[in-house]
Amino acid sequence: MRINKQITVPSVRLIDEKGQQVGVIKLEQALQIASEKMLDLVEVAPDSKPVVCKLLDYGKHAYQEKKKRNISKSRQRQSLVKEVKFRMSTGANDYQVKLRNIERFLAAGDKVRVSIWFRGREIVHSHLAGNLVNRLKDDLAETANLISEPQIEGKRMNLMFAPQNNTKSPVRSGNGSKANGASKEAAAANGAGKDTVKANGSG
Repeated sequence: MRINKQITVPSVRLIDEKGQQVGVIKLEQALQIASEKMLDLVEVAPDSKPVVCKLLDYGKHAYQEKKKRNISKSRQRQSLVKEVKFRMSTGANDYQVKLRNIERFLAAGDKVRVSIWFRGREIVHSHLAGNLVNRLKDDLAETANLISEPQIEGKRMNLMFAPQNNTKSPVRSGNGSKANGASKEAAAANGAGKDTVKANGSG
């Protein structure tokens, strides 16, 4: 971007500081107008015929452009994916600690993968993990969006949360039909029969 005497064309199409068209004038005249108004003559469309120049405070303009770029970079910060692990037997205190970690990661703009791990034959009763999923949905309803429904992978159930201002659909509390559905399919695949289990702790 050329300014003032760096511009060498014989004539320019001038736009004043208010954005109004002045018209095509000699370069010397445009420089004189800029000097009288204590502004800079800045080339804004060098490929136009004639070249388009604008009157503005170049120092202020450069500062504002740099500020815009910095804001854009901060908004484009690549989010990380953090993981927080739960077990079927996670107690009330541990749950609160893990919940605070999730909220902290979300507040920093990161996505959070929640993994619910099963030990031994817990996988047979993995449908009980739906209670934990629903509890998380309720507790994160105001801060997170669920972007990946619960899925069974090996001996764990995975789901993904993201900050609300970063995703498509908000977390909705409910009966956890998809979580329970995924869990029931896993239970069936592992030969779940008529076993009866008691809920262990707070989930």
